[in-house]
Formats: sequence, structure tokens, C-alpha cells
Amino acid sequence: MSPDTLIIPKDSLDKLLAAYEKVAATPLPKETFDWPVFGTILLMIILSGLLGGFVNYHYGKSNKVPDDDSPSLKNSIFMGLGAALLVPVFLAITQSNIFDGLLKNNVKDHILFISFCVLAGISSTRFISSVSDTILKKVDEAKEKAKEANEKANAVAKATQQMNPFPNKTVTDKNVSIYKSSVDPDTPDIDHNKGRFGGSREADGFIISVDSRPVKGLEDWYKLIYTVKAKDSDKKLTGGVKFYLHNTFKPQVEIIEAINGVARLEKIAWGAFTIGAEILNTGTKLELDLGDEPDLPDDFKRR
Repeated sequence: MSPDTLIIPKDSLDKLLAAYEKVAATPLPKETFDWPVFGTILLMIILSGLLGGFVNYHYGKSNKVPDDDSPSLKNSIFMGLGAALLVPVFLAITQSNIFDGLLKNNVKDHILFISFCVLAGISSTRFISSVSDTILKKVDEAKEKAKEANEKANAVAKATQQMNPFPNKTVTDKNVSIYKSSVDPDTPDIDHNKGRFGGSREADGFIISVDSRPVKGLEDWYKLIYTVKAKDSDKKLTGGVKFYLHNTFKPQVEIIEAINGVARLEKIAWGAFTIGAEILNTGTKLELDLGDEPDLPDDFKRR
């Protein structure tokens, strides 16, 4: 037998196994709702709110508020009770730890909580309005954050439609980039749409334009909003418009139906290129080179 071997007597091992089985067989305690604590807190809120409403009524009387403007005792008490019931919401918004003290039977926190409920009842109208405004503000902030997160997620998703970046880059006299295409390596100029659609953004009374804006959270990327419509109000675009994008977009060709006389296409892009548009009803061709857009930065137009 090795000198490092631990010898456990059989009776001790049996006792250990029996103790383990007993512990394993014992069910875990279930969390139960503490009704006595809840009832105590609710009673404090109700009594404090009633007291606050009563004080509010007599405070108005003592300050000689006109009868037409002064609420009745009944209304004051109901308003005080409603304000006191909103105190937990206010404490949650302000991230107060008073409730932790209440659960631990802290006398100081009990006194503070009662005083706060009474104060809310006394200034019930202003308190209710303040809490309501705060909650609505929080909701609006949450919606705005959710909207920004959604826009960023959509931008990231759309950005994957255009392959980035292009390894071999030179600059032409017109300050428009020429790339060695990662899609078609045998073609030096990947701006395939240049000159294919008449070279003009206006034709047959129709016009193509673009609105651009930086994408939040995606440096160097821009959101491009293309619109095709009639140039004059007495003419209206109907049917579909076929947009021909840069060959690094997937898909490269998209058909957009006109709505209220406008065909609109939104894309996220990393660099300048020429877009072509063909109005299916008339066969009209339009062409727009992002390299000629004054609102886009030079760095974008050079890419």
C-alpha cells in the first residue's frame, strides 16, 4: 500500500453517503411572495397619501385659494393617494435604494419613505405631472436609442451589398477613381455604366437625382437616396424604373415601381460610381455620376 493512500473506515463512508443522499433528496426552497412586507409598504403608501391629500386641501384653504380654483377635500385626498402610489415608480426611475432599507427593516428608510409619500400627496398635481413627464421622456429616449440601433444594423446589412475596398486605385483628370475590379479582374475600368445611359441626368422630361448623408457608426460610408421623377409638374412618372448599380453591388440591377410619381432607391456606398436608370414605360435612359456631385466629399469621390 502506498504511504499516500488515505484509509476511510467503512462506517464513516456509509455515514457520508447517507448524509449526501439526505441533502440530495431535500428539495430547494421555493421563492414565495412576502405578503406581510408588501402589505406593510402598501399600507404606508395609502395612509401617507391620504394624509398628504388632507394636508394639501387645508394648505390651500389656509392660503386663501379661491373656491373656484381650490379642489374639494374628496378630490384632494384622491389626488394625494394617486401621487403616493406613484412614489415607487419615481424611486425606481431615480434608482433609489430606499426599498432595500424597507426590506431590511431599516427605521430611517421607513421614515424617509413615509415622508416622501406624504410630500407627494401634498404636492400631488405637480408630482404626478413630473413623474408622467419623466416616464414619457424615458420612453422617448428608449425609442430613439432603439431607432439608432436599428438604423445602424440596417446600415451594416446594406453595406455588405457593396464589396469594399478596391485594391488598385488611380485618379483620373476628373478626380474620379478608376479601380482594378475585384469582380472582373480583366477589366481596368469598373465604372461600367459610364456613358451607357446617354451621359445626362435629364432626358424626355425626366430627371435622376441623389441625396447623400453619412452613415452613423460606419466611417467613410454614405447613404445614397436616388430618385427618378418627372421634371415638370404637368408630367408624371408611372410604372417601373430599372436601376443599374456598380458591379460591386449584389444585386447589380433593381427594378423600383414609381409611387406618387417618384421611383426611389436607397443604397449604402463606400465610393463613387455611375448609376444608370431606365424608365420601362418610355425607354428613357438617365445617367448620374457620383463623382460630379458637389455635396459628396472628395475622399468619397476618389475611392
